[in-house]
Amino acid sequence: MRFEIIPEESEFGFDGRSTLHGFTGRTRAVEGEFVFRPESPDDAPYAVVTARAATLDTGKKRRDRDMRRHLAVEKHPLIRFELTAFELEARDGKAYSGTAHGRLTIRGVTRDVDVPIKLFLEGEELTVEGRASLRLSDYEVPIPRVLGFIKVADAVQIWFRLRARRTRARRRKPRDTRARRRSSVPAGVVLIPRSP
Repeated sequence: MRFEIIPEESEFGFDGRSTLHGFTGRTRAVEGEFVFRPESPDDAPYAVVTARAATLDTGKKRRDRDMRRHLAVEKHPLIRFELTAFELEARDGKAYSGTAHGRLTIRGVTRDVDVPIKLFLEGEELTVEGRASLRLSDYEVPIPRVLGFIKVADAVQIWFRLRARRTRARRRKPRDTRARRRSSVPAGVVLIPRSP
């Protein structure tokens, strides 16, 4: 079963801390698709998810401007996750939980990550939720510092809640060969059947 993310019903974000307080950045500019087999979720799964880094919003313009500069969003516009394997750990009806193994790219730097996730299948829609810890320095993101003493912590939590809808392959219409046959006869030529 193939599913495509519904951006307006999905969200990607992070929780960070500074010397003074915590803060959250989030965006709905999320795209991607999954291949999920309910009968065997860990059998050749597929997922690619991207989020537009420039749309992350923490609620403060100056902080957002600094964040986008440190993420180099003009050169590296996308945060990207590509699934390499899924390890199923529990199943309860149409609810699943396990670990998504994959490759996360931030600021053009790619690292292997393991993300605990939960999946909920509801009719034609799939919800995927997860959260994981990472260090900004692992992705070569400069650690912001304000006024020389307010510093953002290297460790952050990334999280997501993705809602996707099942997509079905469109059947190809059969080719109309009659038009091709007609076009192969030069204009003005009349075909006369050969006498027996």
